[in-house]
Amino acid sequence: MLKTTLMVKAVIIGAGLAGLSCAETLHNNHLDDFLILEQNKTIVKDNSWKTFGPVIKKFDLSITNEIEQINFRTCNIDKNEIVNSSIKGIKCFVLDAKKIYEHYQDELKDFIKTDFNVTRIKKEGLTYIISNDNEEIRTKYIVDASGPNAITDQLLFNNEFKQKAYYTCYGKRFTNCDTNLIKNTAFFDFDSPFRLCGSWVYPVDKKTIEIGLARFADNLELNNPERIKEIESLLARYKQLEPFNKIIGKNAIETTTICGYTPLIPRLEIQRDNVYYVGDSKGSIPYSGYGVENALESGRDAGLSIIKNKNYNYFVTPPAKGLAVLYHLWSCGIEKLRQTAPGIAMLNDEETSKFFRGNIDLGFMIKSYQICKSRGIDMLEFIPKKLAIQAFLNLKPSKEFFNYF
Repeated sequence: MLKTTLMVKAVIIGAGLAGLSCAETLHNNHLDDFLILEQNKTIVKDNSWKTFGPVIKKFDLSITNEIEQINFRTCNIDKNEIVNSSIKGIKCFVLDAKKIYEHYQDELKDFIKTDFNVTRIKKEGLTYIISNDNEEIRTKYIVDASGPNAITDQLLFNNEFKQKAYYTCYGKRFTNCDTNLIKNTAFFDFDSPFRLCGSWVYPVDKKTIEIGLARFADNLELNNPERIKEIESLLARYKQLEPFNKIIGKNAIETTTICGYTPLIPRLEIQRDNVYYVGDSKGSIPYSGYGVENALESGRDAGLSIIKNKNYNYFVTPPAKGLAVLYHLWSCGIEKLRQTAPGIAMLNDEETSKFFRGNIDLGFMIKSYQICKSRGIDMLEFIPKKLAIQAFLNLKPSKEFFNYF
């Protein structure tokens, strides 16, 4: 059977936020010679996101809930108790992803090819050939928005760049909840059973609440049935904490299970000829409360790079200094982490913004050190000196750095 052959200037693999943002940028700048390839039958996803900054105005209808108060708490889940708690006034928004995807689908429907599973990518001269069993598409540019495993690297470059550390999120959505008990309030709890770094609970709407866990792991984490059982057990115990046991109650119905992972090791100066990685692909955006905005921005910047025929300025996950800070926290041990985690709430608004965006500079590092010191923890006692110097001076990590993971 002969394959149908198409020729376009750019192919975007993946119809997530970053890929759609790239497509919209090309379309708005009158470059309509492109295709979006999506392996699923539809791009519309019934989900929600929380973000620490409002999404651009055209999505204003997608904001379903606004949170004005965030509780940073440390807990001992084994004893079913809250150890301590700090409150911070930070604007946080809950977004309806379905409406955002529907906006893109209406605007870009003529450029989206769904149910297209990319099985092969090869290069001939300056042309990339992307194909499945029935079609092949020839293009000059590839925008890889396929997620953390980056299909372009898997099929074309033998996946030579290996991720070593991941941040996984696992959550459940419950409906018929009394969200008035935490109206305009979110809870972020810190504990460390098997390296759990944080938990969250926030109202999605008047009757729906989301509860979840986030932790360091490897990329096989969510494919391990035994590990899933452990996480399910942890979530069941976590629901018993105040005030969630009252909010969820006996009549709550589980409606959605959400899980995913984000790479923590960045692509450092890996530049392909006319291949741009956006969104979560190979860690091209920072994992933070600004993930929605960063996904949109990475897609837009890739689109502008194609239009202007220049190299794409990669985002990385998180910046070099952020990686050092993550390692510092990871080195604390459970008890020290429990003591230092609420220190986030002690930062001023500017410093808090830096933390959530991953823009960790010398001022942030000094402030973090002071907070830990005030809690009787001298970070310099357990941080590798070379690593601390790299972080303070904003130096690029050496290969030796990644051995710490």
